[in-house]
Amino acid sequence: MNGRILTGALIGVCVALVMFAYGALQSIESRSAVELQGSCAAQAARFFKGTDLDQRTTPGLPPPPIPIADFQDHYDAQLRRCFVQIDSTTSYDVSPPVEIHAKTVADAFEGRVYADFVQRIDRDQPPDRCYVMVNGRKEQCASIEEFDLLARPYMGITTFSAEKNYGGKR
Repeated sequence: MNGRILTGALIGVCVALVMFAYGALQSIESRSAVELQGSCAAQAARFFKGTDLDQRTTPGLPPPPIPIADFQDHYDAQLRRCFVQIDSTTSYDVSPPVEIHAKTVADAFEGRVYADFVQRIDRDQPPDRCYVMVNGRKEQCASIEEFDLLARPYMGITTFSAEKNYGGKR
C-alpha cells in the first residue's frame, strides 16, 4: 500500500513539475514574442526616421516641403521578419498644384523593399510605380486598392471582407 502511495505521490510531483516547466516555457516564449515586437517597433521607428522623405525630388518639380508621412510596423513571428509600411503624401506648390502619394513596405532591419506604390494624385492615370513581391515574384498592380490588397499579408492582415462577413458592418 505504501508503495502505491509513494508511486502516486511521485507521479503527482512529476506532473506538477512538468506543468510548471511548461508554464515557464510558455511565459518565456510569450515574453520573447513581446520583446521581439517591441524591438520591431523600435527598429521601424528608426527606419522611418532614416528615410529621405524630406529630401526626395521629382524631375521637373521644385524640392518638396516636408511631406505628411506616417508608418506602422508588424513583426511576423512565422517569417521572423519586422516589416514597416510608410505612407506619405507630398504637396508641391506649383501651378497647378501637384500631390504625390507613396506607400512602401520594407524589412525594417534589412531595408529590402517588398512593396512600393507612387502616384500623382492630381491626374487620373495609373500609378507611376506599383508592385508587391508575391511568392518571390514582383507582381505589378494598377491601383492603390490593388496595392493594399496585395500588401496586406506583410502587415499581418489576412484577407477580410466586411461586406461578406458582416453585411458591410464592422
